[in-house]
Formats: sequence, C-alpha cells, structure tokens
Amino acid sequence: MVIILMSLLGLPENIENPAQEIVCPRWISEDSEATVPDNVSLSPEQKKRNKLRCYWSLVKAAERVCIRSSPRARVLCEARTQRWLQQNFAWTPTQVRQVCDEENSPRFRNLMINLR
Repeated sequence: MVIILMSLLGLPENIENPAQEIVCPRWISEDSEATVPDNVSLSPEQKKRNKLRCYWSLVKAAERVCIRSSPRARVLCEARTQRWLQQNFAWTPTQVRQVCDEENSPRFRNLMINLR
C-alpha cells in the first residue's frame, strides 16, 4: 500500500524513513512537472512558489506516508517536517533585526473598532 501511494504521489524511495531528508525538485512552473538543471537560476518568486509547492505536494505527503508506515515514529515524522520548515521558511536573525529595527520602522497606531 505504501509503495503504491509513494509512486502515485511521485515521492522518492525510502521517504517513509524519518531520517531520510526531503529534497525538493526545482520546477519550472507551478503546473509543470518539468524541472530545471542546477546551473539555471530561478527568480525569487519562482523559488517561493517552488517551496510552497514542495511543502504541499512532497513534504506533507511524505509526513503522511511516514506516519502510515510506522505510527510509533509519528514524532520523528513530524520533526522532519518541522526541520524542513525551519530550513526553508524561517527568518534569519538578520531579517528579524531588519524588521524589528525601531529606528527605521514606520510609526503605527493600534485602533480598536467595535462593530455591531
């Protein structure tokens, strides 16, 4: 059952193993299965879209396959997904400092509005 599911989803072999890291393909577009070679650069927008597509089509699918193949390894499967998210979507300390820098940030006001 797991092998059939993996082939239907296009997941790499041995992905049910929580120690196996997930490597995302570099797709040309959102709706194409064609990938680009490593020597071709993608625009920042394409990189973002690839990461989102990878998360929903590979990372979450791999987590489900991993949990189905070994329910006792659920924590490890979920930890692999969290590791992938940290590596691909977490802000670096420099980015956090840039956003939180109070000297350069615009002044905002908090408004409370009550609608009935």
